[in-house]
Amino acid sequence: MLENLEPVKIIRTCKVRTLKEGLSDSDAKLLDGYLADSDTWTPHRLAKALGSKGLKIDHRQISQHRDLMCSCSDILS
Repeated sequence: MLENLEPVKIIRTCKVRTLKEGLSDSDAKLLDGYLADSDTWTPHRLAKALGSKGLKIDHRQISQHRDLMCSCSDILS
């Protein structure tokens, strides 16, 4: 019965992905652009700018998402 037992892959929520899911398509595309532009938008700067629009996210969550250290890397692999 237990011969083929394998661990269940747990995919935790990524705050960036969750935030994007609540945005319009155009805003989600804009956010993707901001995330891709790490020269202009440091994690701190982007988190602060999003916060000024009422979107709360921590700079560490942005860093983890950019570095594929969040659950999005599990989805993409």
